[in-house]
Amino acid sequence: MATLEGDVVRVRIDASFKESGVTSGAYWFSGCTRLVEVFGFENLAGLADGTQMFASCTMLESVYAASGFAAGFTKGTTMFYGCKRLVGGTDGFVPANTSTHSVCKLGAGGVLTDPKADARR
Repeated sequence: MATLEGDVVRVRIDASFKESGVTSGAYWFSGCTRLVEVFGFENLAGLADGTQMFASCTMLESVYAASGFAAGFTKGTTMFYGCKRLVGGTDGFVPANTSTHSVCKLGAGGVLTDPKADARR
């Protein structure tokens, strides 16, 4: 079976996902080496597990979430491992390979970017 990891460039998470009841996003985008942007991350507020969700997404630059995003993550080991281009939109925070779900937030020390208040240059 062929995989599409190398073909995914942008992901848009629809608001209808909020009603899905899915609680784990572990490894969802892992290995998507061409993934640059994720939109609608606020629609994943019900997820509890983000373990290696974006591992090896070496081209990932932006994870957009509308203001007011409240993460429900309780687990997320090396969520952003290998994301060398990812920069948070408030204070330019760059996650380390060991960063966990705790950096999956808007504001200082967070990797999420509010599309209406992107302070990056």
